[in-house]
Amino acid sequence: MGNILKHLNNSATPQNFEKSQVGTILHYLVQYYDLTAGAGHLRPDTTNVVTSPDATDLATLQTLLTEIKTDYTAHIAVTAPTHLAADATNTIAAADATDLATSLTLAIELIDELPDHLALETAHYQADTGTPALVHTDSPTTLAECIVVANECKALYNTHVAKAILQPGGTTHPLLGDIGIGGV
Repeated sequence: MGNILKHLNNSATPQNFEKSQVGTILHYLVQYYDLTAGAGHLRPDTTNVVTSPDATDLATLQTLLTEIKTDYTAHIAVTAPTHLAADATNTIAAADATDLATSLTLAIELIDELPDHLALETAHYQADTGTPALVHTDSPTTLAECIVVANECKALYNTHVAKAILQPGGTTHPLLGDIGIGGV
């Protein structure tokens, strides 16, 4: 590890890095040294977490889907230190869920866009391979199917935003050790 750090910054100690260099350094490590932590973010996105309860009927389905859309839209716009860059590719165009038809449309779009965001390496430090894939990938056609899909999308999304190479309150990674970046 010391040789990699010397190559990147002419420094043998990771504590000498500036906060602005950490993202570039981690991206370099991921790309060229096969750092496979399975988490796409440098830091978790603790702001855009879905807090609505799981859907059980049409009203709770509409609330949940609309919150997933809102939080997801905010999440994909987040840049450093969570993402390398905003994700302008996997956006949600569907309207908020206001009835069964709009709920079905929004759920279908989430099925399409969520996995693509997780895999987007231009936004992430590495593809998020640690978040389990969606089980239900067929377009829902009924209220019951849409409820299942919405609850699954919520679980996948919340798992994704919580996954990070560095966890809050600490600067230690099992492969990187203490990189001395404080609250980044």
